Amino acid sequence: MTDKAELIGRKISKLSIEEKEELKKYLEQLIYQDKNTYSYKSKEYKPAECPCCKSTRISKNGLNKKKIQTYVCKNCGKFFCDTTGSAIHKIQLKNKWYQFIELLFDGNYCSVRETARLVGISKNTSFRWRHKVLTAIKLKVVSFNGIVELDDIHFNFSQKGRKHIPNPRKRGKSGKKAGDNDLSVKVFAAMDRIDTLKLDVVRVGRLKAKDIRRTGLEVMINPQTNILTSDKHPSIKSFTKQMGFKHETFLAKNHSRKSIYHVNTINERANRLRHLINEDLKGVSTKYLANYTNWFKLVELEKYMKMDYFDLSFHNCTAHSDYHNREINYKNFLNEYSNLPYINPVKWE
Repeated sequence: MTDKAELIGRKISKLSIEEKEELKKYLEQLIYQDKNTYSYKSKEYKPAECPCCKSTRISKNGLNKKKIQTYVCKNCGKFFCDTTGSAIHKIQLKNKWYQFIELLFDGNYCSVRETARLVGISKNTSFRWRHKVLTAIKLKVVSFNGIVELDDIHFNFSQKGRKHIPNPRKRGKSGKKAGDNDLSVKVFAAMDRIDTLKLDVVRVGRLKAKDIRRTGLEVMINPQTNILTSDKHPSIKSFTKQMGFKHETFLAKNHSRKSIYHVNTINERANRLRHLINEDLKGVSTKYLANYTNWFKLVELEKYMKMDYFDLSFHNCTAHSDYHNREINYKNFLNEYSNLPYINPVKWE
């Protein structure tokens, strides 16, 4: 310990417990600000191409009023900076971004209000930041190992947060009989025995083979090393037959066959995902369900592999536009992959 640190330590020892608590909070805030190296990250991740036209013919164009390096594209003439189009683009409180992401992925699944209180932002900002981050950070599955379990997870269709809905259902009620119906949102799940997990929101209604093909699962399966297993779901059987994959099935009432062909691994994850969506979060809008399944995957990955999600929040140069187009994407999803009408568009996005 240096002489300066020893002098500070002696002075701190003379403080009361209340003053030490206040000093602790102050120091924690300073540490968060020091670790939030926004300026460093923006210099580290220099753009390799124009975010507008993807041209690599770009050059520096001086500093803007905030002393941030800007660039100009020689192909389309657009001006941009290091973070243009990313999740942090146009964020005003950049000094709180690191703390927010740490809380988001610490595994506690803090509510919007609790996160806002801890970070020191409004609940509306907390909600927007959550979905900007979850829209930006999307880690793709490249391949699976050995036996791959396939199943579909059901969630009730929800328009939580949308105003003036005709004949709204009571919370927790599906509005129809239990089981597969037109108000059942399907999340297709694929998982191997070493915890590689893929989740995709594919349809409102009965799962179809073309929905599975739309997830791009076929490029992640190696016919020589992977064996697919599921119950005798007709859509899954149709998909595996079309692709020519080896597929071992079992009767759902028996839960397994030969002790190794089962979906117990994926069911355990599905139960925890349902608990998060239905119990911890008290239900989520179908509009944001893909983001929440992505949140679950990223937190699960953090348990096995240390991830720097702060760094990853800078990488996706289309995150800003993807976030602001979420209502259009939701409308297209309902029109193409459900029998439900798109009603009551939001007035502000």
